[in-house]
Amino acid sequence: MPARYFLKHGTELRLIPRDKVGSS
Repeated sequence: MPARYFLKHGTELRLIPRDKVGSS
């Protein structure tokens, strides 16, 4: 996913397991 998404939704990413984030 775009880096911008991580910057804007950093808080949401904390709730998502790194496995799912890495796959996406």
